[in-house]
Amino acid sequence: MNYGRFDASFSASGDTEPDNKSIFHDIRHFQELRASLVNAIEARKGLILLTGGEGTGKTMFLHSFIRELKSDVTFIAESDPDASFTDLLKLILRNLDHEAAGADRLSMLQTCKRLLRAAMDRGDAICLILDNAERLCDDTLECVFQNFLGPAASGDREQKLLQIILAGRPQLRERLSHPP
Repeated sequence: MNYGRFDASFSASGDTEPDNKSIFHDIRHFQELRASLVNAIEARKGLILLTGGEGTGKTMFLHSFIRELKSDVTFIAESDPDASFTDLLKLILRNLDHEAAGADRLSMLQTCKRLLRAAMDRGDAICLILDNAERLCDDTLECVFQNFLGPAASGDREQKLLQIILAGRPQLRERLSHPP
């Protein structure tokens, strides 16, 4: 897997150990993090990396971020680290009001890409949030990256079909920088 082409990342915390100071205790930090995420999504950077140690408030921040953000962004969140690429396709289609019952993986992928292109053409952004991403299997990550973030996915080198926030512990950053 080659992740070098994805250029947007932001770390919630450089710490690997939880501490008593949640990111919510520092309002300025919270506002900077929120602004960075909004800018990356609006600029359609594609991949956003949110890392922090256990207990730093990543999940709580993301839930708050989704509730507070008022824009043309549709958020789709998955926190199950056992989710397969097919599970993610079904989730995306369900959230885009499309029934995928009985469809095979290839037809779901084609439908998903068509719906995401249509949303992109309307100026809408779709953001998939994968929490606990450090525990996702390599195949799932690889399929998500290849099908939704690469230039071939959207036909435009600058536009990404899907905005993706990978949230997880610091080992996620290491894992992505040294793929198997």
